[in-house]
Amino acid sequence: HFQGTVLHNASFQQVQLQNTGDENAVPVADIVADIRRQFAPRRIYILAFHQDTHDHCSTAGLWRHLYLQKRLKEPSELLMDPQHYNVVLHIRRGDVQNSVGDNRRVKPVTYFQTILHRILGLMRNATRPVDVHVFSLGLINLGKALQRDLPGSEVHINSPHGVTFHTFMMADVLVTSESKFSHLAALLSQNIKFAVAPFQYRVDCDDLWIQTDAKGNFDELHFL
Repeated sequence: HFQGTVLHNASFQQVQLQNTGDENAVPVADIVADIRRQFAPRRIYILAFHQDTHDHCSTAGLWRHLYLQKRLKEPSELLMDPQHYNVVLHIRRGDVQNSVGDNRRVKPVTYFQTILHRILGLMRNATRPVDVHVFSLGLINLGKALQRDLPGSEVHINSPHGVTFHTFMMADVLVTSESKFSHLAALLSQNIKFAVAPFQYRVDCDDLWIQTDAKGNFDELHFL
């Protein structure tokens, strides 16, 4: 929160971010040092991250670094056991007005059932216990319905946004919805993430992204 005295007569400068997504990327420390060299009194620096930009793949490394640095100073709770393999599903329901079938962003439960069934089959020889967590927004009855439709999963309804985001990002396997929220968590994640294609944002930044069709089918060899 900025006080009026801070912004009064201040100038703004947008910082052009360099590519941080490949082996020739400029180190984050060098980017920060360059910004500091440009420091001038009463100037506010803006790191561009517009949520409706199609492609954030090249700068994901920078945002991941900044986020994890923040978590070192302010640790976040995890809604899963980090000693287990955790499969996390984000199922959009109460955060959109349209019902299933009226909005393509609201996927039917069969989409998630198909993906989950195939993931668990591929992980049947896992060396650690496999836990399934389902996250959504809505009324208590939604939680009961998801528990019925996805038996064996732990359902989280209306969990705090910050904790939910951190859990998404740290999951071993994240199944996203057509959502900016879970897409950003997937973008920062360094683990496996599923996303339907096509989507308004890139979902092929690296080999950790697995694209599905509208029914939940995907290339199992990619997962392995």
